[in-house]
Amino acid sequence: MTEKLYESDAYLKEFDAKVLEIIGDKIVLDKTCFFARAGGQVADTGEINGTKVVDVFEEDSKIYHVLEREPDFKVGDLVHGKIDWERRYRIMKLHSAAHLVYFLMEKLFPGCKPASAGLIDDKKARTDYFLPRKPTPEEMKAIEERVN
Repeated sequence: MTEKLYESDAYLKEFDAKVLEIIGDKIVLDKTCFFARAGGQVADTGEINGTKVVDVFEEDSKIYHVLEREPDFKVGDLVHGKIDWERRYRIMKLHSAAHLVYFLMEKLFPGCKPASAGLIDDKKARTDYFLPRKPTPEEMKAIEERVN
């Protein structure tokens, strides 16, 4: 099981960890501050020992870090990881904004539910909602102004 350092410190940017597994270009560490893609939110990117991390996913309580190439380190080695902090921070802010939009949508449309579709990346946050009617342009503008 990989310890999720970001659960106790969302602002952690760098960490040291032990390599537990290597499968081609994927590695498993004993701990990480890389967020694995989940729930419509993209994974963190960054570097491990200078090699780019291009994707991160969780499977069977292990977090797999997908590298741009097979690593030059081996199982048992200590490595240094560093997330792309500017990207992570943009995603964090968009994630928070998505929660604010949902809060305001519930106020405007009681019983409103987000659909299972949504995406939060470093450029935008999108959530689809089940609503009793289409919001007016004025209602959408009011939500936007209150969130901002």
